[in-house]
Amino acid sequence: MHASFPRTVLVAALFLVLSACAGGRPKPPCGDGICETGETWEMCQADCPPPCGDGVRQAPEECDGTDLGGATCLSIGLGPGALECVTSSCYLNTAGCGPCTDDCASDDPAWCDQDTLVACRQNPYTCWKWARTDCAADGQLCDEGTGLAVCSDTCTDACLADATRCADTNLQTCVTGANGCLTFSTTEDCATTGRLCEGGACVCPPGACALGATRCSGSVIQTCTDSGAGCGAWTDGQDCAASARLCDEGTGTATCVLDCTSTCVGEGTTACSGDVVQTCTLQPSGCLAPADTEDCAATGRACNGGICACVDQCADGQAQCTVNTVQTCTVDGYGCRHWQDATDCAAQGQVCTGGVCGCDNQCADGQTQCSGTTPQTCVSNASSCWVWSSGAACATPLQYCGAGACRGYTRTDFTGSYSVITGGTSLTSSTDDYTYSITLPFSFSYWGQAYTAAHISTNGWVSFGSAPGTTNYSNTSSLPSSGAPNQAIYGYWDDLIVDSTTCTGSSNLRWETQGTAPNRVVVIQWREFCHISYSNYRGSFQIRLYETTNVFELLYNRSNWSGSSFSATIGHEDDTRGLAMLINGSATGVPSQDYRFTPY
Repeated sequence: MHASFPRTVLVAALFLVLSACAGGRPKPPCGDGICETGETWEMCQADCPPPCGDGVRQAPEECDGTDLGGATCLSIGLGPGALECVTSSCYLNTAGCGPCTDDCASDDPAWCDQDTLVACRQNPYTCWKWARTDCAADGQLCDEGTGLAVCSDTCTDACLADATRCADTNLQTCVTGANGCLTFSTTEDCATTGRLCEGGACVCPPGACALGATRCSGSVIQTCTDSGAGCGAWTDGQDCAASARLCDEGTGTATCVLDCTSTCVGEGTTACSGDVVQTCTLQPSGCLAPADTEDCAATGRACNGGICACVDQCADGQAQCTVNTVQTCTVDGYGCRHWQDATDCAAQGQVCTGGVCGCDNQCADGQTQCSGTTPQTCVSNASSCWVWSSGAACATPLQYCGAGACRGYTRTDFTGSYSVITGGTSLTSSTDDYTYSITLPFSFSYWGQAYTAAHISTNGWVSFGSAPGTTNYSNTSSLPSSGAPNQAIYGYWDDLIVDSTTCTGSSNLRWETQGTAPNRVVVIQWREFCHISYSNYRGSFQIRLYETTNVFELLYNRSNWSGSSFSATIGHEDDTRGLAMLINGSATGVPSQDYRFTPY
């Protein structure tokens, strides 16, 4: 008897083999960078390129069929012509485009148009073109105050206010830009009105005719009309031949006539009409008439004796200034000497004086100043000129700019030794809501301003300068606070009473001077005051002003204080300049610390 496998085992093995065959090859993975068999662009754009020849331009194709993506010969930097697509590769075919031409030279300096940097750069077809870069896109400014136009984090003045210059065909004017510095900004493209930009102004091109003048062009009467911005151009008008007549200039004005009259003698002779050379020419009418043959002014010359002659503007070796541009005396191709722009001093952060660029120093080495809330330091720029350079603005309301630096106060919390004063001058022992004016024995500088007049209020504050015109008892919880008092120190500003009858028998407001010059101290004391609504809530404190150092302190008598239902403001301010330092906007009881404020 032969051994055999169980039938169930054979069936299972056969099923596994058939299942493996049914699975086929695994699907190729999309995203491995390889366009494999079984993958198409529609299935996996990460691996396979788009189909070239479907008539739809899709990246990275430059074109597809007639779909050029809006590109033209001119837009890609070439000359006029027909741009086509290579159907087999979907790349642009530039064979039908004209050669590109340079719009600028490789050594032409870059310039700023507000915060746009305009620089001469070579395109992919080796032509030099003006390229514009928006500095603001990277959070920067366009600055040419150093003499070289670049995108920069800071700026310096690059020109004098209202000065003009030409940048290619653009007329630019020196204005204050959004960055706060003087910079050139394009105000007009002279080319849009058919003009040239020369010497910081839009001017008519050479050969422009005089508005209203007429001439004959064959049998057609031409009139000089305004082509824009006052520049003349010849425009065809009436054709005399249409009425079997001749165009004649014999009277000085082109008209249609049946016969003509000669207005010059000797065919080929020349004469001057202003700065235009006119030649006696035989007209189609059979008469002689002068015809314009050369505009001497177009080449910087004048008409004299029927020929163009030089009118020299200068002599060899001379130089002069026009606004902030150096001009030198140059000999042109006709042997005439005229002024030609040479150096833009403003682009170098300089001014033109006596025909040379020189510094217009704004300051001297080591100087500082304030521009509003911003400190400025005198620095030397790339042209070795001294200019103001701005630092970081002072942080209001805690700081102000003084003597070229950010100033303010350093607060120190400490526990002082409180000593009751009984001498000096008593201001009151029985008053509510009153302000007393005193003259300080020395000049005290507060927020950088010197004062000798002080005003002491029964409501816990002292102000400086002119009388506040108030006894303000309505304190605020924030500083600076609008309204009087302004230049004030708030030791304990609340609705207080200094009255020996209502509060205690020792209630008193007084001040005295301690020490000798230059180290004297003015001590102002509120002793055993009480709250307007709670006569059993009492306290004592002092404000001390120090001579020479201009330090001031707030000291509190914590051993002689009762009650905690006050709502006092503690701090100091100069509201007229938006300066303040708040310690507590609603103090209910005695402060746990004394406070010293040291100016820096």
